Amino acid sequence: MSGSRPLLLADVGGTNARFALADANAADPLLADSICRYPVAEFPSLADAARHYLQATGA
Repeated sequence: MSGSRPLLLADVGGTNARFALADANAADPLLADSICRYPVAEFPSLADAARHYLQATGA
């Protein structure tokens, strides 16, 4: 990372929620190794899924 906070990206559908981190200042902003997918049925809300992702990745 270039010293800035990473951006949280999300692609949320009816079956899965995909999360990733990005560095807006980088030439290739998507941090490909940060991509994770979770079944939406496992979480009561989008906020809970995002919180889980952030805790799991240490972001």
